Amino acid sequence: SGPMKFAKSEWVPGAKAVFEKFSDYVPRQEKASWLAGGKQMLVDRIEWVVIPDPATAAAALQNGEVDWWESPIPDLVPLLKKNRNVSVDIGDPKYQDEDPEERQADQYGLTLLTGSPEPVITTNIMKIINIHRHTNTDELFAILQEKLNPLFQLQKQSDLTFYIENTGNFIEISEPNIYEGFLFRIEINGSELCITRSEHYVDDVNSLTLESVLNTLFEELSGDKGVSLTLEG
Repeated sequence: SGPMKFAKSEWVPGAKAVFEKFSDYVPRQEKASWLAGGKQMLVDRIEWVVIPDPATAAAALQNGEVDWWESPIPDLVPLLKKNRNVSVDIGDPKYQDEDPEERQADQYGLTLLTGSPEPVITTNIMKIINIHRHTNTDELFAILQEKLNPLFQLQKQSDLTFYIENTGNFIEISEPNIYEGFLFRIEINGSELCITRSEHYVDDVNSLTLESVLNTLFEELSGDKGVSLTLEG
């Protein structure tokens, strides 16, 4: 119903999503204003590429491998500004009449620590996928032991190594030297994998890279049967 249509055949979970121009869409005849107004699709195709590591994303932008990066981390903004082929700005129209330096400063968040002794209650993030073939913790543990860390280190260009523990009932992935508690917990029920991700590290770049590697390994485990999402929440 919108200006784009999802190219499902080209979807790579955790890596890439493709959107093509929907030729039958008729936009409203008015100027676009953020989420309102007429939506004009000015290109034939958009490829949304997932690059969890900020340094890799910055390199891809500077090398012309991608055309746009929505939210670069503040540490990399000065580097991007030095590249004459890269334009750095804030797209929110409510800041367009302000001084550029004030706009930049206004975008940074502030965290206030109250010192309250009350514990912080968090909710871990869970999803259930179906790989459409029966598996068990021993099989998955063997695959993760063999491939998880090498794939992570290759993708992240890092020597960081994660601990993979098979408790018999579930598999936990952790790095106690850096993170408190687990990063991912995987429970298996036949062909379904219940994947719990620690809410504490939902935006952590290593956790995001791990998720991408896990998605690749789940696809490999499923063979030609594919992976489907049963539940997410």
